[in-house]
Amino acid sequence: MQAKDELVEQIGETYGYVTNLFDKKMEEYKLAAAEKSALTASKLITAIVMTILLVIMASFGLIALAFYLGGDMNNTAWGFAMVALIMLLLMIIVYLLR
Repeated sequence: MQAKDELVEQIGETYGYVTNLFDKKMEEYKLAAAEKSALTASKLITAIVMTILLVIMASFGLIALAFYLGGDMNNTAWGFAMVALIMLLLMIIVYLLR
């Protein structure tokens, strides 16, 4: 009877160890998933902010170029038209080379 009691006790301890190990592994997977999602979100937010800043910088650069060309031609409208034409040509080239 004592051997049976010891066996039941050992099975209970083993079950407790397995349950504890399972809980630890689940916690580890949850933490790994949280870390990966936080890293992905961080990269996404950084990419969005950088894209917005790039668009703003390009816009100001194109406006400055338009005013510069307009000053050289003594007609600001022609400067903006030249920049628009350059952008149209770039768009056509990108479309053809896709």
